[in-house]
Amino acid sequence: MIKEGICLVLMLLMVDGLPVGVKRYRMTLVSFSQTNVSGVFDTSKVRLIGRERLANGTVILNEDMDDEHWSLSGQLSVDSFGDGHYKLLPFYIPITPMCQAFKKYRQYFSHHAEYGTQTDFPAHMDVCPVPKGSYYMKNVGLRGDDYPTLMQRGYYQANGTFYYDGQDVGTYTINALLEDDE
Repeated sequence: MIKEGICLVLMLLMVDGLPVGVKRYRMTLVSFSQTNVSGVFDTSKVRLIGRERLANGTVILNEDMDDEHWSLSGQLSVDSFGDGHYKLLPFYIPITPMCQAFKKYRQYFSHHAEYGTQTDFPAHMDVCPVPKGSYYMKNVGLRGDDYPTLMQRGYYQANGTFYYDGQDVGTYTINALLEDDE
């Protein structure tokens, strides 16, 4: 009788799709930095504002970024203990031509900022080349809505490196904190 009761409860949980013991998390921007050799992609006017650490400012792209000359790579690391020792995760973006990378990976970034309200950068659509221009950011934060519920808590570091004709011309680093949502 007990065995049948446990099976019934487990079946109901599976049918309802309830994630047993899984907590949602919040993501907070900690820092943003660049080592920009070429000066083509300038984020020096972006600041993290307030207790929520929302990104505000202007990003300047000084030339169109096409597949002929531009490519991108990326890697993600985690520091679970907050001691500064980051461990490289198996998620990475191999060196990929810019338009192909934008088209393939923009889905992971476009939902963080609403086009027309929080930014005028066209991350919501496929564009090639990625157009030069001056783009604003207003109260842009990180949302974990579309990310897996089972993620290690701690500090994350995302590094994106841009290449022009195969030469490294700048790395952009975003640090974020993932913690249980209360």
